[in-house]
This record gives sequence, structure tokens and C-alpha cells, in this order.
Amino acid sequence: MAALPAGEDVTAVGDSVMVAAEPNLEAMLPGISIDAVVGREVDAGLSVVQVLAAENLLRDSVVFELGTNGAFSTEQFDQLIELAGGRRVVVVTNHCDRCSWTADNNAMIRENCDATVNCAVADWEELAESHPEFFAADGIHIEIGGDAAQELAELIAAELH
Repeated sequence: MAALPAGEDVTAVGDSVMVAAEPNLEAMLPGISIDAVVGREVDAGLSVVQVLAAENLLRDSVVFELGTNGAFSTEQFDQLIELAGGRRVVVVTNHCDRCSWTADNNAMIRENCDATVNCAVADWEELAESHPEFFAADGIHIEIGGDAAQELAELIAAELH
């Protein structure tokens, strides 16, 4: 694996899944800027990225972990890439067995996130499928700072190179 970027070079925006991994990401990437909120949908996350970009506070790498709470469209993905302005973008796939939009979100992410737009996929869904023990009874949430959160942090970090 290539050397990790300095935490000071990474902005992360997410929902409750990222809230759970926040302590792990902070330990792995000291100085990372994380804006994660339980229940956040893609549009709200894009608004955060838009404000950070407008205020010149968006760092060299952007991690986007959203879509658990609703659909993530190609148009929204394109907006994310545009707002990132050429920065490295890591998009985390979604895991929610009971959410009708998850498969479409993940297919869209895998189809659009590639080197041509300086984007990498952190495939949480693939990892999650092989580790049902990671999850609370709802099949979505993981323990804050726990083993699953560490696995997610490592998965994200591996794509930041």
C-alpha cells in the first residue's frame, strides 16, 4: 500500500456509518476533518462539500460515505466530482440489506467512480457481505470505534493513496 496522506490533507463527509468509524479514522489519519451526522442523505452531504469548496476548506482528498439513508444518483455523483475540483475522491459503497436503493447506489458508484475522474471505490458492501458479525441487529450500524469501524477505516485509507 502506498503511504497514507497526512490527515490534514483529508476531508471526510458521511452519515452514521462514518460516525462509527470516526475515532478509527482520527487515530489512523491524525488531523483528518470529518463531518459525519446520523441520518444524513446525499444532498445534505453535497451541501457540506459545496460550502467547504466555496470557503476553500476542502482538502486534497475527499472521502464521501453517503447513500445509506436514501438514493445516490449519477447526477449527485457528478456534482460531487465537480465540487471536488480534481481532488482525489474516495466513495464508500453502502450496506443495508433492507434498503431498496442500496444495490442501485452501489452499482452507480462502481460504474462511475474510476481513475478517469480521480475517484476510487472503498467497497464497504463487499467487505460487509462477508462479515455479518460486524453489524447490530438492524444490519446497518456498527460499533463506534469497534473492530468493524477499524476495518472500514483501513478500507478507506487503502484508497486514499
